[in-house]
Order: sequence, then structure tokens, then C-alpha cells
Amino acid sequence: MWPLSQQAVIVALHSSMTVLKTHWHSPQPDHFRTCSDGRHGFSDGPSLEDSKKYLAESLELVQAVKPEDVNGKEGSTVTAMMGAGAEANMKALDYVVGYLQPNIYFHLTTTYDILRNKGAAIGKKDFLQSFVRLA
Repeated sequence: MWPLSQQAVIVALHSSMTVLKTHWHSPQPDHFRTCSDGRHGFSDGPSLEDSKKYLAESLELVQAVKPEDVNGKEGSTVTAMMGAGAEANMKALDYVVGYLQPNIYFHLTTTYDILRNKGAAIGKKDFLQSFVRLA
């Protein structure tokens, strides 16, 4: 299992990749790092400062996109990473719903689990509150 800092980077990576694939159609080279084995991320796990920087850059990228920038691109073809050196083409909507969301939830859950295992005073409410909008 990747360390906590890498879990956060993976969430940012998937979010950034979605924006880049549906808006600009290709990754911006400076935004990503690649491990020596070809995986995206950091070979030894990023430092906490690197993770914070990476998350901030990804959040800035995601917030820069307006709905009109991506609306109507649901049927466009994008490429998904399917492990080291493997890729698959799929429609953008299928990518977001069937690939991106499960990956983000997986790594968010893993982050939550690592924090809980290390004694962080967090619970289910902390995990769910970012997904729910109260009336």
C-alpha cells in the first residue's frame, strides 16, 4: 500500500487528469511526476510539503475550469491508465463515472483508513461531510 502522502497525490492526479483530458485533451507536462517504474507519482512517497503543493496545484487547476469548458464533451474519447504501461480508451462520461469516481473514492477511503489506524480522531461524519450538502 502506498503511504498516506501518496494516497492524497493520487486523488489529486485523477482529478487533474480528468480536467486535462476533457478540457485540454492532454496532460500539461510540468503538472505530473513519474516514478522510475512508470507509475505516476513519487518513487519513495512524497513529503508532506510535496503533497500539499501537489494538492494545491491540482485544486487550482480544477477550479480554473468552468462548466461550459467541459459540458458537451461527455462523448469524447479519453485514455485511462490501467496499470503500469497499460491504457484503455473510453468515452469521457464512462471515464468519469466508471473509472475516476471509484478510484477517487478508493484512495480517499484508504487515506481515511490510514489516518484512523494511526489514531486520528476522525469518524464517518468527517469522511461524508464533504460529499453531502445540507439544506
